[in-house]
Amino acid sequence: MKPAPRLDAREFERLANLTRLGANAREMARLTLVEGQTMHEVALAFDTIPQRVRLAVGSIHRVQASLTWGATAPPVAAVPDCLLAPLSEFISSFKALRPAQLDDAVIADLQTLLSEARQRIGRI
Repeated sequence: MKPAPRLDAREFERLANLTRLGANAREMARLTLVEGQTMHEVALAFDTIPQRVRLAVGSIHRVQASLTWGATAPPVAAVPDCLLAPLSEFISSFKALRPAQLDDAVIADLQTLLSEARQRIGRI
């Protein structure tokens, strides 16, 4: 089985903090995505099946995929009415910034904050 694409340790931790993975699942995903071990190797090390490793890796990939910046407005169905205007203003203001004013750390922090807000909204 081909190894999953690799992440650096910092990016992995940022994404993993946005999941509900337990300690073992988190470590299985880390070994696969950061260390580059195959899912079969990790499964053998944890005395489990590759599908469990795949599920852990999938959790990280789902969070990563959910952090998108391409939308011009928040998805209306997913946002309560009271938040539509503030989020739309935020997105407009963000897009108005010059690219030189944004560095990777700022964008990563904003993505994390928005993802956490999205998770909290989903629990309402």
